[in-house]
Amino acid sequence: MRKTALVLPAFLNTSIDADAGSLDEKCKAVGDLAYSIVVDRQGGIGLSKMIEGFSAIEGAREMILDAHEWPRYRSNENVRQSWDDFRDEWTLKCYKSE
Repeated sequence: MRKTALVLPAFLNTSIDADAGSLDEKCKAVGDLAYSIVVDRQGGIGLSKMIEGFSAIEGAREMILDAHEWPRYRSNENVRQSWDDFRDEWTLKCYKSE
């Protein structure tokens, strides 16, 4: 199968993969992690605090850095949309990495 040229965190092929029984489960886990990270980001949690808080999850640093490149929103509608968009972006990257 052809691999994509995307730069993905190592955990897409290691820690989450080892825990997941299928590609769908693995990519759902990636999406869930992305959602948790972007919720913290939109909630105003600082970069260093997030890196420290997610330090036990291999590869989360790349996702946290990506989340901090996204703007913070003020309206609830835009905040919620950013949660879904970020989760879906990382879920799609997961599927494309296979």
